[in-house]
Amino acid sequence: FAYGCPTGDNKKIKSKAVLYEVIDKLNLNEAWAPASVSGGKPNREEAAKEDKTAHGIPAPKLNNETTYKRLLDRIDVRQVPNSSLIDIRVKSDKPDEAARIANTIAEVYRDRRLERRQKSSQASLAKLNENLAEQEKNVVRAREELERPQKATNAPQAGPAPVKLAATA
Repeated sequence: FAYGCPTGDNKKIKSKAVLYEVIDKLNLNEAWAPASVSGGKPNREEAAKEDKTAHGIPAPKLNNETTYKRLLDRIDVRQVPNSSLIDIRVKSDKPDEAARIANTIAEVYRDRRLERRQKSSQASLAKLNENLAEQEKNVVRAREELERPQKATNAPQAGPAPVKLAATA
């Protein structure tokens, strides 16, 4: 949490909701599963690609919780000093895997924030529309109340008397 990273963002990025989606998108349960000890038989990657078993043995696969814990150990989230940017770092022996994971975490988090903002905006708009409808009803009622005495007495509408302007030469 160096560099003053907001605890809320850090926790949200490292949440199961975000990281489980990353795990699913990148198939990390399969990718991080222990290699099969099959001698010359197809390895887990080949079996997983075909979504089949290797010679009748199911392709090894981790559960989400195990993969989540491993992923948590590999990521570091920090706020970039003097900015609103967040730096997501992933440790891996494979640089391309680290980059893919970091980018996917950022994408999933961004998409979830955007979705929350859209839902919040939609809820606010719905509330404003409700308030507008209520105010429109109030205006109609107020007009009806003003018109009621006029209809009963056939009196002109209440308000300031018209001003007549005279031209002088």
